[in-house]
Amino acid sequence: MSTPTKTPDSLAAQHGLRLLFGAIAMLVVIGGGMLVWVLDKAARNPDVRMERPGWLDAAVGFDVSFWIPLGLTVGVGGFLVFVVYATAIRRLSNGEDLYAQRHGRGLRRHGERAIPDEQTEA
Repeated sequence: MSTPTKTPDSLAAQHGLRLLFGAIAMLVVIGGGMLVWVLDKAARNPDVRMERPGWLDAAVGFDVSFWIPLGLTVGVGGFLVFVVYATAIRRLSNGEDLYAQRHGRGLRRHGERAIPDEQTEA
């Protein structure tokens, strides 16, 4: 049995997938740790309130917990980063070249077909 020969493009795609899976693992560990930290601090200090913004009229009542916007920012931000990484993984798994429509000259690397030869000449 012969094994299929790996092309530079398929090796680059596999390397990109490994990097993205590693990034998602780090996101889960670090982002999950941050969310747990925020929830722990909120449970221990529920009375922490936000400061009134300078642009808000003093006559308007303002009593907002500090932990709600912080928790939402960490949770929603982590989810959005996960969606971007998952989309990149899906596109790479389907064989798409993520650099195909890149703008600018950039550097031509071995096996990269996104930049035509005539563009790399100075």
